[in-house]
Amino acid sequence: MRDLLRAHGVRTTDHFLGDADLRPCWTPERLASAVEALEDGTTELMCHPGTRRRTPHSFAVEREVELGALCDARAREALARAGAVLVSFRDLASPDTAP
Repeated sequence: MRDLLRAHGVRTTDHFLGDADLRPCWTPERLASAVEALEDGTTELMCHPGTRRRTPHSFAVEREVELGALCDARAREALARAGAVLVSFRDLASPDTAP
């Protein structure tokens, strides 16, 4: 799918991390471990952080766990050790300008 999207000029990442069946997907330990295993290139991280107060449905508790994981010092430390740089899709090179 990535190649098809890129052929049509859509910006995509090289890798994807996330599992909709794993609930919550990101605990602090799981996120730090995933960051430590990042491959070269860009990686999209699927997550849904939130709070129970602002997310009044069945995923609320899981969203708080993911929010905690994203704010946990272990994740920041793993990012620093990996030399990872946080970016947005706006920062991705378009297929026409990619090396």
